[in-house]
Amino acid sequence: MATASMNFLPSWVLLLLLLFCFFFPRFPVLEAQFVSPERRVERFIDTQEPVATPWPWEFTINFTTNNGRATGFLAYDWANKQQLIVHGPGSTSCPTKDSCSFLENSVGGTYSIVPSIKQCADIIPNVGSVPPDWTVQGVFAGVQESNGVLCYRFTYPPTLHEYLETVTGGIPCVFVFPNPSMTYEFLPSTFSLGSPDPDLFQLPEYCSVEELS
Repeated sequence: MATASMNFLPSWVLLLLLLFCFFFPRFPVLEAQFVSPERRVERFIDTQEPVATPWPWEFTINFTTNNGRATGFLAYDWANKQQLIVHGPGSTSCPTKDSCSFLENSVGGTYSIVPSIKQCADIIPNVGSVPPDWTVQGVFAGVQESNGVLCYRFTYPPTLHEYLETVTGGIPCVFVFPNPSMTYEFLPSTFSLGSPDPDLFQLPEYCSVEELS
């Protein structure tokens, strides 16, 4: 019966059926049943690689170094071309076991300050803070978890520095130094937008610009 009924079909219909079977040997609907949920999700993922988020002009955030054994604090104020990096006791970044700070501004340069011994030095004259868009030069290198938060990872060849930011919000996660103990592991939950306290950027009396010039 099936053969007899096919004889009543026009020849052009038979030709179309043959061509369809040749080019589409399996129906797409049936094929979809055998595609795993993971692969179906991948089809809708944007293949464009992320670009690092420029820093806000003004913010503060806490961090740790030395594998979490030392605390730190970053105050960023691009409106006045300055930033302050404070390292707590025990940080590898300090010349002593006491706390220290690095003040970078457009007036004199980058100052290293150790309050406990009243030590001050203009270690990089005439070089101030980095601009907010320093991050965008990074090369995307995947997704990595830091302190329980998913972060995008960026490298900065030819240097060995790396920078990580939260997948959601673009908040700093990690800034990697070649010396692992110096790496900043930021705490995104402490991130705060807004102008930092201006007093943070004042040089102490024993560290005047006149003394260092």
